[in-house]
Amino acid sequence: MSDIKESILKIYPAATFEEGGVLLVNVAEKDWHSTAKALQEKLGFDVLTALVGMDWKDAFGVIYYLTCTSRNWEMLCVKVLADDRENPYIHTVSDLWKVRTPSIGIVTSWVPPTRKRPLKGRSARNTRSASRRTPCTVPTRRKRRLSKPGISSARLK
Repeated sequence: MSDIKESILKIYPAATFEEGGVLLVNVAEKDWHSTAKALQEKLGFDVLTALVGMDWKDAFGVIYYLTCTSRNWEMLCVKVLADDRENPYIHTVSDLWKVRTPSIGIVTSWVPPTRKRPLKGRSARNTRSASRRTPCTVPTRRKRRLSKPGISSARLK
């Protein structure tokens, strides 16, 4: 982890670090876009995994979660604070990483495609919308009744 710190300090000498489960780098807002571009081009952080807007009591800010796929999915957090709380502003990095906004409100760099039509070979009766299912349940098939009440299964054959 010390070699990644040294590499970041070469790119942005004013960086400060916070230790935790993932290395967190503090970057000033005025230097954020150029630092982000250097992190992508020079250090290989090619995926913007997530970004989270934060409201600290003294300032607004964003924490960017960057991932490097060439170095075993190494993750780096970058904390950027807005200079003015009354008129907060942080430069965008959407020109560096492709950002999509899925319907659930979480901003990520990759969103799995949603299925809007039934799969080929399935009837509309067998496909149920996800909104009708309860979370963490798997739809089960109903068992067919082999015989009618009062009739043995041998007579049905």
